[in-house]
Amino acid sequence: MKKVDNALLLSFEAPVVIKSIQREIGGSEDAARELFLKVKLFLRDAANVSEPIRPTSMVDKGWHCFVLSTLDYAKFCSEVLGVFVHHTPKFDTVDQDCDASTEVIADCSTTKEEIPGINALSYGLSDCYAQGEA
Repeated sequence: MKKVDNALLLSFEAPVVIKSIQREIGGSEDAARELFLKVKLFLRDAANVSEPIRPTSMVDKGWHCFVLSTLDYAKFCSEVLGVFVHHTPKFDTVDQDCDASTEVIADCSTTKEEIPGINALSYGLSDCYAQGEA
């Protein structure tokens, strides 16, 4: 796995995703761009930790919009992260329905290595992902 180039991450554009996020959150284009940045930063962290992490509900909404733009998402994962980050609902039981309360985790543990020094990449992400165990 390669170290994430933060300049490349920050410059990655996906206009279709921005529009989708804007529709999803009912906000301005600037708000959609800000959420997209948080999604990209969350995914960077997810690709560089040893355990799955979970996003906040707002970041998860933005992530849904990104995942649905499959070409943009695959390109971002491949060219920016160097690994595909799976969007995985986590159910308490096999019979549980997937709804707004379903916990979601980011997991690429089957295809990545832990990168030492992840804290050095911090952009103040405490508001990008939910605290606590995934």
